[in-house]
Amino acid sequence: VEFGAGLGLVGLAAAAAGARRVVVTDVDAAVVANLRRTVAANTSAAPVDVALVDVCEPVSAALACEGLEEPLLVVAAALIYTPRLGRGLADTLAALVAGSRRRPSNENKDEPVAYVLQRRDRPGFEDAFLPRLAASGLVECRLDPVPGLFAAAGLLGGPLDDSVEAEDPDAASDFFETADYSADAFVLCTVMRTRTVQ
Repeated sequence: VEFGAGLGLVGLAAAAAGARRVVVTDVDAAVVANLRRTVAANTSAAPVDVALVDVCEPVSAALACEGLEEPLLVVAAALIYTPRLGRGLADTLAALVAGSRRRPSNENKDEPVAYVLQRRDRPGFEDAFLPRLAASGLVECRLDPVPGLFAAAGLLGGPLDDSVEAEDPDAASDFFETADYSADAFVLCTVMRTRTVQ
């Protein structure tokens, strides 16, 4: 399940990589309409469903996940940019784990529940998402830096070098208004079940 899918790139990549079923979601009806067109234009072996979901509403998110095989894996990329979204995503992940038929065990204690690719300095990540996850007691996360991610992908036009500015930083969206290629600008947050089993 991809929350805040936007163009659906991550979800479509998951389908192409062998996921049995994928659901791409967004909160904006116009974005969801575009997602439907994108999914229709990009065939894959796995079925890809599109749903209108507010990630800040755990019940809505749980309905989007209904019928998916477990283990369920949630992905989100650059979704958190307000404290409300940070708290909402944390609550939704905790609710999905709490409602899971898959109980914690020594075999699945390191099994990822979600991968959240996020820019560290965005409001709502370190001040809302991470503390809310910890407070749930159901999940824990590991943060791994993703140095120069967008520079390496060519999305901001600059090389993977901290000393070089993007060629045209004004061309980037408001979300990426600064060309920060430092080693800790982006992190991959791997969310796992809390290790409660001894």
